[in-house]
Amino acid sequence: FAVSRALAQKGWHVFMAARDTEKGEIAAASIRSEGLSAEAITLDVASEPSIRAAATHLDNRITSLHALINNAAVCSHEGME
Repeated sequence: FAVSRALAQKGWHVFMAARDTEKGEIAAASIRSEGLSAEAITLDVASEPSIRAAATHLDNRITSLHALINNAAVCSHEGME
């Protein structure tokens, strides 16, 4: 969230991806409430259909992408006690 806000403060339009659509919308709305430019995209990086849908959405909205910041993680519980 802080990185998205900082980029928006520099004049960037930020797309904020989140698995939970409602939480993503709340985060983007918080940034917009400061007069900044942000929108939410639903994206689950563990789901190929979700990735394709997000990519299609972006392809329809923008002609270029200047930065991509990935804050997603995968946690495996194998071998953990």
